[in-house]
Amino acid sequence: MIQNFQENLSQLTKNNKDQQQRLQTLYLRFDSLFNDYLDVIKSSQVSQNLLHKVRPEVFNQVFVFLDIKSYLSFRLISKRANQTVIQMIPLRISRIHQIILNLNHQLQIYTIQNFEQTNCQNIIKDYQNALDQLYQLNKEDLLELKRTRNPPKILVTVILMICVLLDQSFKIEQNWEECLKIIGNFNYVNSLHNLDFEKINESQLTYIQKIRQISEAQTQKISIACSTFYQFILAVLQIKESKQYILKRKIEFIEQSIKQGQKHLIFLQKMIEQIP
Repeated sequence: MIQNFQENLSQLTKNNKDQQQRLQTLYLRFDSLFNDYLDVIKSSQVSQNLLHKVRPEVFNQVFVFLDIKSYLSFRLISKRANQTVIQMIPLRISRIHQIILNLNHQLQIYTIQNFEQTNCQNIIKDYQNALDQLYQLNKEDLLELKRTRNPPKILVTVILMICVLLDQSFKIEQNWEECLKIIGNFNYVNSLHNLDFEKINESQLTYIQKIRQISEAQTQKISIACSTFYQFILAVLQIKESKQYILKRKIEFIEQSIKQGQKHLIFLQKMIEQIP
């Protein structure tokens, strides 16, 4: 009985030590967390103090590189930041006015250059001829492609380019069987008729530029469809690379930027009017 009592006493002593150890560990963890919390508070206080000491003109130098959304979001940082943003609004308006003035000047230059381009009509004519040739392809011409099981390398290259134009996600490394999945549906010819030049990205453009490594005579020896698609790819490439098309894209971008700037001006001017 005494032996059992001693064993129970030893077990209680051991449990007590374990409990004390756990309490000590818990206390250390709590102490560590509390110190981390104090560090965060101190860091926050230092940041606020540093922010408070920054002069408004220094803030303005930073604001120059912010878009309008980030610029206005800065007001949410603190009361001081909000007051600084409001104080700097006239400078922001002045800067937007200057940007719009510069954009209008650049727009005039591009418009004149665009007007002076005279070779655009020939490019458009070539593209229209290529579209007409597409319309003249009959079902037998397209079936001939579909039935081809061991196609010449040139035919594979041309059809791969057609697939890339139709589908931005199409993998160039894919084989002829993958091409057949696209050209097996005759609707792809209609898709070429309605091809959106604006959606042709740089990756697609770089790939179809390889069409110049092939001659028209080579495609004519293969099939009517191969030659027709070849001419179409060339016509698309000429338009995308033409100076007038590039100028057109620049003009559209500048016009969009001017409209955006004017919207920002109206918004900021209304903010000033609402300030008491």
